[in-house]
Amino acid sequence: MLLVVFCACGRAEGVQNNDKQNSHSQNPQTPAAHQHLTGQATPPNDEQDIHADVKIVNPPKKDFYDKAPVWISVALLTAAFLTLLAIKRQADLMEEANQTAAGNVAAAKANAGAALLNAQALIASERPWIVIRRRPRGDHDKCEIVGINRGRTPAEVRCISGLIVVQPHDLHEPSKPLEPLPLPRSALTTAQHSFRIQEFSFEWCREKVENEAALGILLAFFEVKYWDMFMDRNETAVIPHLTRMCFTVDPYKRRLHRKATGWTCHT
Repeated sequence: MLLVVFCACGRAEGVQNNDKQNSHSQNPQTPAAHQHLTGQATPPNDEQDIHADVKIVNPPKKDFYDKAPVWISVALLTAAFLTLLAIKRQADLMEEANQTAAGNVAAAKANAGAALLNAQALIASERPWIVIRRRPRGDHDKCEIVGINRGRTPAEVRCISGLIVVQPHDLHEPSKPLEPLPLPRSALTTAQHSFRIQEFSFEWCREKVENEAALGILLAFFEVKYWDMFMDRNETAVIPHLTRMCFTVDPYKRRLHRKATGWTCHT
């Protein structure tokens, strides 16, 4: 761009000088011609030198100040070009900064997710786990159902319910709502300790089966709800842990068998 501007400027100056030289060479005025046209005698040499027209043979070349507009245009073009370069550089820096910020946000989210997983794993390893089992008794006609904390931290028992019912073989859920059972003396059950859920006799179970044998088999359903020390109990959305267990009862052999159904769960 700068080279084109300089070439155009030099060519314009050359054309202007040629035009001036041609105009002077084509219209010379000699003293004889002047006398013939005006009808007057040619004045003496001194007077002729004084009153003669000035003829410029070699016009002066343009100096730096005559070329000032060209140099100003060049400077403006250069400034505009440099400004465009600066704007592009700033845009590149902003794009790089945005990409860096996006990468930092993604890394922060990944770190937060990893921290959450670690916290959940810690809670899962340290939380209480209530399981429902049958505890042997000296009296073989008695059956005692207990809850045992198999976890590492204490559990606060909030609700206990159960139901012993005769119902069809293909029905794996309680046929009616469970009945509330008494809570243990101490609601707080430490690790590896147990509490009583319900006690019943096999003789009572035999009578129940004989009276309702046509309905199906005898099933025992038990449910325990409890808190752990990591829960915020002031939050209404927090749901307590839940343990459910189902047993098939054989009153004649005095045995209980755990029955895996869709109703049983540990949360």
